[in-house]
Amino acid sequence: MIVKKTRDKREAITEMLLDCIEICREGGRNHPRKAFEELVNFMGARLGINPEGCELSQGSVNQLDAKLDMAKFAEVTDDHLGRIFTELGIGNNALGQNFTPTNIADFMVAVTCTDLKTGQKILDPAAGTGVFLISALKVAPPGVELYGVEIDRTLYRAALVQLTVFTSHGKRNPFFLLNGDALKIVEKTDWSRANVWNV
Repeated sequence: MIVKKTRDKREAITEMLLDCIEICREGGRNHPRKAFEELVNFMGARLGINPEGCELSQGSVNQLDAKLDMAKFAEVTDDHLGRIFTELGIGNNALGQNFTPTNIADFMVAVTCTDLKTGQKILDPAAGTGVFLISALKVAPPGVELYGVEIDRTLYRAALVQLTVFTSHGKRNPFFLLNGDALKIVEKTDWSRANVWNV
C-alpha cells in the first residue's frame, strides 16, 4: 500500500511539473528545453539560490506560484526534474546524456553504499539532475557528504534545486555540486565553489 501511495504522489508531482512546463512555454519558449530551463530558474529563485530570477512574464510567474507546490514536490525524494527532462526528450546527444531511472539508481546505491557512516563521502562525476545523489539521500545517515559534478549547466542547476529542496525538507546531508567537466577538475577541485548558481 505504501508503494502505491508513493507512486500516486510521484505521478501527481510529474503532472504538476508538466503543467508548469506548459506555463513556461510562453513568449517564444516553445522549445521544451528552454521551458525546462525557465522552470528550473523559477524554482531556483523561489528557493533563494538563483539571484537572477527567470525571464518569464509576471503573469506566468503568478501562474507558476499558484501551480507549483514545493511542499508536494518535497514529499517524495525522487529525481522529479530528471524524469521530466527525459519525458520531454531534450537530452544532449553530443554529451551522451542518458538518464538512469530512479529504480535503477536506488538499486545501485543500495548495493554499493552499504554501511555508510557519518563523515564518508559519495561522488557522482556525471551527476545530471542528481538521481544517484538523491538515491543516496534515501539511505545515507546524516553527515554522509554528497559530491557531484555536472558539465551541463541546466542539469547542474536542476540538481542544485532538487538537492536544496530535499535537504531543507528533512534530509540532513551536506551536498557539494560543481558545474564543470569532471575529467578536467576532479584532481584539482576547489569545492569552495560548490553550489553556486552562476559559475
